[in-house]
Amino acid sequence: MHLFPALPQPLRWYLGMRAKRFNGLLKEIAADCSRCELVTTHFPLEDAYMAADGFHPGALAYCVWANQIAASIRSRLASDGS
Repeated sequence: MHLFPALPQPLRWYLGMRAKRFNGLLKEIAADCSRCELVTTHFPLEDAYMAADGFHPGALAYCVWANQIAASIRSRLASDGS
């Protein structure tokens, strides 16, 4: 969130720090649960990946996100022998 263009400073910095803290907690929770996996999605923060409001991910970002989640699910199913 610290890179989202629609958020002014210092709000962008503050929300970025909060998001980092939440992600750290999610990582801890997922590490304690063998059936959980934290999938960190990366997509370029370029206009083409953002919604028109400059805050939310756009259709292209959601496509990247969905492909990464699907790959994680396929990998998990393959490793479980399902």
